[in-house]
Amino acid sequence: MDRDKIQTALSLIYKDSTIHWGPDLSSYEKFVEFWPKENGAIPTEAEIENAWKSQKPKDDAINEIYNLESTITPRRIREMTTADGAKWVDDVEKLIAIERAKL
Repeated sequence: MDRDKIQTALSLIYKDSTIHWGPDLSSYEKFVEFWPKENGAIPTEAEIENAWKSQKPKDDAINEIYNLESTITPRRIREMTTADGAKWVDDVEKLIAIERAKL
């Protein structure tokens, strides 16, 4: 289990987590070793995996929204004065709405 997966899951399981990440927290075993007692019970690998899996579709949707929004450049905005340009931007906005509905 990698560090990013553990960190993402912890932010979902323990909203007020005070764990501090260091270079040695690259595995579940190291994570357990450094878990602050004030955070309570140590989440199991299964809890971390489930929390990470539940967040992944949202993260994917946010990334796709970012990618779609980044395609609307100043050039594309200038092209909105044409029917084709306006239709293209409308189509991108529809795709963004689909992704936002996933959140």
